[in-house]
Amino acid sequence: MTALTRQSSGTGWGRVVKWLDSDGNIHERAIPAPRFHESGNNIAQELAEEGLEIAPGQERALTAYLLKHQPVTRHRSVSHLGWADTTTGDLAYVLPTKVIGTSDEQLTYQAEKNSPSVSTMTSSGTLDEWKEKVASPCAMQPYLAFSLCVGLAGPLLKFAHMDSFGMHYAGRSSHGKTTSLQVAASEWGCGADPGDAPDQAYIRKWNSTANALEALAAAHVDGVLMLDELQTCTTKDFGNVVYNLLGGQGKSAMDSNRNLRKARSWRIVLFSTGEISGQQKIEEQ
Repeated sequence: MTALTRQSSGTGWGRVVKWLDSDGNIHERAIPAPRFHESGNNIAQELAEEGLEIAPGQERALTAYLLKHQPVTRHRSVSHLGWADTTTGDLAYVLPTKVIGTSDEQLTYQAEKNSPSVSTMTSSGTLDEWKEKVASPCAMQPYLAFSLCVGLAGPLLKFAHMDSFGMHYAGRSSHGKTTSLQVAASEWGCGADPGDAPDQAYIRKWNSTANALEALAAAHVDGVLMLDELQTCTTKDFGNVVYNLLGGQGKSAMDSNRNLRKARSWRIVLFSTGEISGQQKIEEQ
């Protein structure tokens, strides 16, 4: 346990937990306080998945151990990625594992649950290698060069005073649509085809429920949500799904105690590909 977290409003408390896996790699995660009081052994299972060795039957003891410690250090918890408001007005862009920019206090990303962006927003190699092997070969390819620009558009929405918007590449199979997504995805993390590296690939598939798509949008605030293979989307009322994705706010819902949960919100660029157009998808339903 390295720090306690809380929002500037005095809510959003949590704890920063750091541990070593069996290979000696350091892991760190900010866990919201309410999660320590969930029924079952959810936290222990999630930490075990990330390499923390926990003896069977000691899951509740782990939770008690983590709650016992009261670190002096305080971080400000941030529940979404992207631009964070600071009391001094400084610019700070929150990523899963670091913050770009300056702030009057330590900012820490603290997702309500496991965020898909934690495993897909990663860095590898150097900027010079990316320029040589990705950006330069795209220079004479208009569609790929445009894809690189779309990939960088998300963080600019705030300063352009723009709402969410979307782009869609439609066309026959094997004509470079997924490749266009891959070069844009390389600016954010793993540019692999989602079929080849489903756990690490930044690109996602359209074959998700409406709720799952909302969760993905909320995990890419001030960034770019990339969805491949529109034709695989089976959600009902596709037009309404897209409208909600670009509307920037999810549906209101009740928690287990019948209290109204805070609705998800986001500001994103939606970059999509598929063998059919959005209009065709709407018409087929």
